[in-house]
Amino acid sequence: MTSTQAFPIQRRGDRASFQLALWIFAPAILLAFGPHAAEAQFGELLSRVPAGANAVVLLNMEKAEASPFGVEQGWKRDRHKAFEDGMVRVPPQASRFVLASQMDLEFMQPIWEVAVLNVTEPVSLGDIAHKRSGKLDNLVSHLAVALPNDTYLVQFSPKTLGAMAPANRQAVTRWVQELESRNEAALSP
Repeated sequence: MTSTQAFPIQRRGDRASFQLALWIFAPAILLAFGPHAAEAQFGELLSRVPAGANAVVLLNMEKAEASPFGVEQGWKRDRHKAFEDGMVRVPPQASRFVLASQMDLEFMQPIWEVAVLNVTEPVSLGDIAHKRSGKLDNLVSHLAVALPNDTYLVQFSPKTLGAMAPANRQAVTRWVQELESRNEAALSP
């Protein structure tokens, strides 16, 4: 299987899966990782999260898959199929994954969502565009692809990708421009 078979970030019609993940996993993640541990492991990815994010989920997929529970449940073995079936949002090639959102806290609905991830092997956005019927684009000197599932995928480096939904080109361009003007996380500790 090629690395492009698992992309883009899967989006569902309802946002219940994202909300459920935030409410279940965010407190556990915050307890397990202090802010300093998260910064050490996810600093580069967190530096690519827009400043307006008010909800963040951090996943170290390599450690999760190697955990006793992950091994018992066959997470590594079943990850590709689960992603293709829309059961999980994390691509099989992701080693570290940050999902951030600006949540409307009154209605518990995301205004926008961003995923930033490191992959274990370089990914071709051209292949992704072809496989997923997307349209290649260039945003602030970064190769990007607009996907039919209302997501923009941006290549920051051969092994670092970002995705934003909804796929509003102006909002995605502003996000990339914001990243060009800073080199550290804009999130509060």
